[in-house]
Amino acid sequence: MVFLLIFTLESVPASGASVFPFPGSSSEALSAAAFSPDSLTIRLEGEREGIVLRWIAPPLFSCLTYTVERAWTTSFSTTAALQWKEVGTVPGICNVSEYIPYSFVDPLSTDITTGRIRYRLSGETLGGWEFEFYSEDHLLALPDRIELVDLYPLPASQVLTVSLAVQQPRAAILQLFSSAGRRVMRMDFPLESGVSTRTIELGSLPAGAYILEVRSDADVLRKMVQVMR
Repeated sequence: MVFLLIFTLESVPASGASVFPFPGSSSEALSAAAFSPDSLTIRLEGEREGIVLRWIAPPLFSCLTYTVERAWTTSFSTTAALQWKEVGTVPGICNVSEYIPYSFVDPLSTDITTGRIRYRLSGETLGGWEFEFYSEDHLLALPDRIELVDLYPLPASQVLTVSLAVQQPRAAILQLFSSAGRRVMRMDFPLESGVSTRTIELGSLPAGAYILEVRSDADVLRKMVQVMR
């Protein structure tokens, strides 16, 4: 089986241009450095702890697969960058050339109270990409809600690994639904303060699109997972 993801989190050194201010300090900045079919690079300037990039790809982009290469740093005192890399395509699903070129445009929105900036990356054949850039210290001021930290496959062993984060421990239920809305899996997922990880055995699950749902009281998180043979 091959499992396709719809967003990743990564961090590597690089340089950039086109600087935008980051909420909280005029000395801190985020800049779009470069984009190619293989990578997107963003430069961070200033001093801040716990930088996080949330990448939200459009549904059509689920035809590509990615690898995550993280390098966490406690502070960015000079310059650092975030980057994602393409590692391959699933044969017969899409043509990579249909998805280039892309370019950055101005921020969609800036929320000073939460310290988030949202940008859109647009392309010729896609409706647009979005990612949120924020810091851990600002995140602590937000209402406690489930945050998806990581979602990645291990095709050889036919499992899916999900990492979630909450501020306070709570009970949660993880479910997997078919595209027709039929529930194919249900399991308890106790969430500890911080990041909790659970590995899901998919076994002989038929190929197709599925919705991964995590529910805790009124807090619900859903992500699409594409399973192929």
